[in-house]
Amino acid sequence: MSYLSKSPRPESALSRKNPTNIIGSSVPEPSIIPKPIDIPTLDEQDQEYLKNNNYLKNESSFKYTGLPGLNNPGPNLQYRLKMAFKSGLSEEVDWAVDTCLQASVQQPGLLNLRANPWLIDELAANLSCSIFDPSETVNHNIERTLNVVVVLRNISQDTDNSSVVALNPRVKEILLLILDNKIHLQVSMLDDLFEASKELLRYSVDLIETISSYISPAPKDDPMFLSLISILLKSTDRSLVITTLRSLSRLMVRSNLTKPFGADDITDEVLDNVSSYLMLTSTTAVRDSFNDDLILASVDFLYQYCLPGGIRVLNLLKNEKRALLIKSILPRLLTYGLNFQTEFTNELPMLKLNKRVRPPAPAHPPQLTADLYSAIDQLGEPARATVWMRCCYYAVEDGEVTQISLWRSYEKQFGDSSSKRLLPAVDFIKNVSNAFPSSSAVVIKLDNDQRKFIIKGIKPREYPVRVRVGEMEALRQPLPRESDKLAKDNIEASQESITLFNYSSNVSISLTEINTSAALLLNCLTESETGGKLLEGSKELLLEKVLQVPSLLEHIQPSLMSL
Repeated sequence: MSYLSKSPRPESALSRKNPTNIIGSSVPEPSIIPKPIDIPTLDEQDQEYLKNNNYLKNESSFKYTGLPGLNNPGPNLQYRLKMAFKSGLSEEVDWAVDTCLQASVQQPGLLNLRANPWLIDELAANLSCSIFDPSETVNHNIERTLNVVVVLRNISQDTDNSSVVALNPRVKEILLLILDNKIHLQVSMLDDLFEASKELLRYSVDLIETISSYISPAPKDDPMFLSLISILLKSTDRSLVITTLRSLSRLMVRSNLTKPFGADDITDEVLDNVSSYLMLTSTTAVRDSFNDDLILASVDFLYQYCLPGGIRVLNLLKNEKRALLIKSILPRLLTYGLNFQTEFTNELPMLKLNKRVRPPAPAHPPQLTADLYSAIDQLGEPARATVWMRCCYYAVEDGEVTQISLWRSYEKQFGDSSSKRLLPAVDFIKNVSNAFPSSSAVVIKLDNDQRKFIIKGIKPREYPVRVRVGEMEALRQPLPRESDKLAKDNIEASQESITLFNYSSNVSISLTEINTSAALLLNCLTESETGGKLLEGSKELLLEKVLQVPSLLEHIQPSLMSL
């Protein structure tokens, strides 16, 4: 055998690790044994959180050196917004619009259009929505458009921003498309399919209200002015009507009679509708803040319409029903909503006549004066008792006193202060007939089988009289029944005076915006010949309003001078 055939075959690395033959056989995989995970308790988790938090508290003591981006804050928010808009990526644009929406509420100063002139163009470029076409029912961009309109509405509350928005032609073009949208002009405001369009309309009219002062006065046949009039006539949404009226009022500012303006496009139907809103001031109408806003917007609208005077006042008052409505409600608006007091707002005072009958007899006899007491106390009994009764009582047919009260009064007068013994009670009662011959002791049987002992024919005096006077009156005929007698027969019946109401308590009342606007409209109407004739004879009513609220005088003084 050769050397090569006798030499042993070397083992491979695989055969050394696994001595079994691997050809045609598979190596068994080690079995996996699952083990439970020991979840830390809540207390342990809290301790771990506190431990990590302590590291965070000491983060300021750590030194960061050589890190990329260190001390580099990156671009500011305005630059990030600008780049997001310019990217044209849908997600980036949506982020930019959402960020602008949040900033317009929390930090509107970050969105200053004068400092960032590119922003108005980017926002206007995203005012697009397929709902503008009534034939399409899919709104792919309606959410973004809604957010953009809300952003413009919010930042337009700043006068610097509102002037920039008002001068942007793209914004005005889109706003006009929204106003002229046939869907929300024809479909009910409760239609869920186009509710987003209705919401867009509300926000757009809010935006127009903020910028209308910068585009006034609206010229005749102005598309935006005509669209607002169309919405005013067709809409039943109260908040939308209020905002539309405010926008139209501002668009009529600075208009005059030198040339036609948008105010000349207002029809009788519009004037009738606006005038009818004033009826919400009636006492039967439910008063709330929305009604007050609608009333104020209506008064301001009529004032701006009539301010130039002339033909416009004539147009407003040429309808008889509308003129009578304004005549009756306008004075009421001068004090509408004010809490003033008059003699009619308070409870009516009870009318009382002056008393002419005799006052009721005193319940107890009067106390003797010092000199009269000394004179009577010197007498012996029963003379002292007789004189005392005559000085403190008098004879009258319908008079009566109880025996016990008569005795108690006598005992009270002389029991403690006099050194003489009192006449016994039995003898005292018997002595009454000696003092007053017309009197008599009577026993009355009551319903409860009890008896009441009275002296009939005498009454207590209001004031004590002298001994001589009492003796003379006691021996004469008793006075007739005097309960129905007048104190003085010659006095005519008269009424007690009533305290007049003091109107000075209303001096401190402040007028509301409705009151001042109504005063401006009143002055505007009285300056014209047609309005002066309509309100002729209303001066007394206006003076009554001034009496109720004195601070109203300075506001309607021109009308009072004209009437």
